[in-house]
Amino acid sequence: FITLPVESTLRLIERVDASMLVNVSTALAELKVAPPKTVQRLASHHDPEVACPVLLRSQSLSTTDLKSIAVASGERQQCAIAGRKPIDSLVIETLIKGGARSVCLALIGNTEARFSDAAYAALIEKCLSDDELTKALALRPDTPDTAMRKLLSASPVPKSGTGPEST
Repeated sequence: FITLPVESTLRLIERVDASMLVNVSTALAELKVAPPKTVQRLASHHDPEVACPVLLRSQSLSTTDLKSIAVASGERQQCAIAGRKPIDSLVIETLIKGGARSVCLALIGNTEARFSDAAYAALIEKCLSDDELTKALALRPDTPDTAMRKLLSASPVPKSGTGPEST
């Protein structure tokens, strides 16, 4: 295994074809300790195929790294971050604020994601206009009763087509 100075590695990342970088990203994602600047550069890569392996699994990315990448990246990269196990509550809040439905669903589906009160409030706000998110959050086993009450009281009454007005 050849070791290169960090600056050389970073310059190579900018010049190498993305298909080659996917292999590098996948390999570095599995390491407990990897060169942080290299991992950061791969995680920030514009191609989701390169970025997603390290975004999902690398332990070399800090909360600050993940938050800034979440703000600047696309939906696929945000979904990869949402699938991290574990995932920091500050990263969760950042993803909810700027994320699309698929990102919120990925967070709700991540059994290791622990939502803060602020995260629940932001999710409930998004649920007001999205039945699929409402259902997913309501079915999540660890959704607290207080959040569930807010979710249910904020949801519009479903039109069932039954009752006195439907005759």
